[in-house]
Amino acid sequence: MKGTFLHFAGRRSRGAAASRSSDDGDRTTGTSVTLEPQNGWHWKEWLAESAGTAILLFAVVSAKDLAARAGPPLSSLPWRDLVTALAAGVAVAVVAISAMGRRSGAHLNPALTFGLWLQRTVSSADLAGYLIAQLSGAVLGVALARVWGPTVTRPPVDWAVGAAGLECGAVLVQLSVVFILLSSQRLHQWAPAASGALLAAAVFVLAPLSGGGINPARALAADDLAGAYPGVWIYLAGPLLGGALAAAALRAGRRQPVTGKLRHDPSIESHMRCTLTRPPPREPDQGGG
Repeated sequence: MKGTFLHFAGRRSRGAAASRSSDDGDRTTGTSVTLEPQNGWHWKEWLAESAGTAILLFAVVSAKDLAARAGPPLSSLPWRDLVTALAAGVAVAVVAISAMGRRSGAHLNPALTFGLWLQRTVSSADLAGYLIAQLSGAVLGVALARVWGPTVTRPPVDWAVGAAGLECGAVLVQLSVVFILLSSQRLHQWAPAASGALLAAAVFVLAPLSGGGINPARALAADDLAGAYPGVWIYLAGPLLGGALAAAALRAGRRQPVTGKLRHDPSIESHMRCTLTRPPPREPDQGGG
């Protein structure tokens, strides 16, 4: 019976190059198969990414606004930041394991897509498609969250360079862990939980310091709908630089992601670079029954 891994015909290569993408413990389970990233019009993945980003932003903005309107203690700090952080972390993990997340990979953040592109895991076409999908989804999510009333805006940041450094550092830590997990065939399934937990921690810690943007799409969407862009470069340069540094660190360690998705589903075609392990062939049934 043909395995699901073989339906990516035309993009496969075998051998030592594929095996080097994972740790030694991953090499003994079967034959490594490398699927190279493809350019093309991947509208299903882009729509799924846009929908997932919309859900994330709707959850984050709604949690923040509803907590602010709930009155004490939720409306006061640090409880409001905690509610927002938990909403962000849970939303990322849930979207990642959902059908749409398994289709798109649930990047939900331009910094993650940019980092994977630098590692040649994502094609240039998908880099552009995902960035557009993330921004449009973020705008939609923030707009839908206005059903609760005017959104709570982030406070102005007076120390812009320091805030950008904090945003960069937080994304560097988060994506370094995510990229390390994605570079292991045994551990990549933990990426959704790790990404959600680290995002929640970063949002909670950085909210009173830099605003805890972490995600360029989140900052641009809110600013675009508000018609004002206070210090927007902080939330563009900081996270994107953090993603680039995380990618460079992984490459310096001679590792590469085995999948470009937070939750890889072998039954769903992937257009990103992916190193899979094909299970050993099953022994024929000798019992005849």
